[in-house]
Amino acid sequence: TGSALVIGDASDGETSDIVRYLSNFDLSVTPVITVNRTGRLEFGAFTDDIGSLNLVGGTVQSTTGVIQLRGSVTARADSVGLTAVPSVIAGLLDLGVNQRTFTVTDDFFLAGVPLDLDVTASISGTGGITKNGSGEMRFGSSNSFEGVVTINAGVLLMASDEALGTVLNGVVLNSSGA
Repeated sequence: TGSALVIGDASDGETSDIVRYLSNFDLSVTPVITVNRTGRLEFGAFTDDIGSLNLVGGTVQSTTGVIQLRGSVTARADSVGLTAVPSVIAGLLDLGVNQRTFTVTDDFFLAGVPLDLDVTASISGTGGITKNGSGEMRFGSSNSFEGVVTINAGVLLMASDEALGTVLNGVVLNSSGA
């Protein structure tokens, strides 16, 4: 516990480096988890709290288990040759009660790539989301989270009318966000 966990690398085009949960609450909240392009963190049917998450073209996914985010997310796309590979969060994502910050940046070599972070997970919780960074982030599901959505920079795309959750506390668009 307490050490960083790094899954995958950028050495080839195969998604082959997998860390798979075998029971609930396998990891401590304290380590920073980094998932690179060839990496995948699979929760499957298991649930766990995770702290800070760094994604560089990597994937974090669950099926019926819940990814309980208790820190911030930093993400950007990566590439294989000329093909862009977005970071992905899929399955079920719980924000808890606090505002969660997603800093999504454009890779210098992939500037203009249509998508840097694809959140296809169904997002729940009473917390909200703050979107920072110049990159593009997409909510791909109907969501039920209740907190405010603040877009400080970059682009937030919505693939569903319910993508912004219940928006009980509203949406704030600051000057450099879209």
